Amino acid sequence: MIRLYAYDSQTFYEGAKWELDNLLQFLRVEDKKQFYKAKFLLRKFAYFRSIDDEEERTKKIEQIREQAKYIRFYDGRSKSFLTGLLPRVLKKLKKNHIKFRLEDNRSLIPDFDLKFNRFSFKDRVEDRPEQIDVVKAALEK
Repeated sequence: MIRLYAYDSQTFYEGAKWELDNLLQFLRVEDKKQFYKAKFLLRKFAYFRSIDDEEERTKKIEQIREQAKYIRFYDGRSKSFLTGLLPRVLKKLKKNHIKFRLEDNRSLIPDFDLKFNRFSFKDRVEDRPEQIDVVKAALEK
């Protein structure tokens, strides 16, 4: 079972490796510029040429190429992803019948009743009608 701990900005995950492999697939997208990214990384890690063992060097280069294939929307070190992606992850987990438990620790956004009849700037600024309308619309949304 995958356990998800949702906070305001980050969602942390834990579980068995084989379960998390499915979760992490939902949090990555194929990179259309993967060739250039892999080329850059290989150039950056050119010190692999100094490795004498051909098999080890080939293995490291293949790892870099594999990593360059995808854009990852998760952090493997902290085992987290942005909470904004949580609805997508939950939808995919349910669709693929993967068991999970969500502990939601996000703070609730208060429900404001924002109706602005009159609005003005605190500082002395030229307040044109279209500026005031834009600020009102932004505050209401």
